Amino acid sequence: MKAWARTRAVAERELISHFAQPTAWVFLSAFLLVGAGFGLTDFFTRGVADLRDYFSGLRYALVLLAPAAAMRLWASERSSGTLELLFTTPVRPLEAVLGKYLAGLIVISLGLLLGLGFPLSLLPFAEFDLGQVVGGYLGAFLLASAFLALGCLASALSPSQEVAF
Repeated sequence: MKAWARTRAVAERELISHFAQPTAWVFLSAFLLVGAGFGLTDFFTRGVADLRDYFSGLRYALVLLAPAAAMRLWASERSSGTLELLFTTPVRPLEAVLGKYLAGLIVISLGLLLGLGFPLSLLPFAEFDLGQVVGGYLGAFLLASAFLALGCLASALSPSQEVAF
């Protein structure tokens, strides 16, 4: 079995366990509400057609979503006793780390893709610079990936999911 296939298997296992419980759906909903709440409050009152406030508010929403995506990656393995089982499989530690990180990135990317509905719904009211929107989402993705890496570290060092969050 190739290294990419083992990494993908770990990522698929994590994604299934993420979305089998309602916590992923709750945190994605909270991410969308916080992102819209912080980002779109002054859009209609300022008279300027840009998404600066939306992307500024998105960073606060990512502070909520990234730890939520990372909190169960390693802490749940340790608390349920499946960490030893994971490392007895033919998966190398690097493949397990990359697979879990990839699963967290997919959850965060799903949140960002769902949040794309906000700028699209505002298109009838304003014309946005496509470069600004793409750059804002790229910056949000990179910020989220950095937050996710820190969350993975916290999850690996903490004994429970709540402490990791």
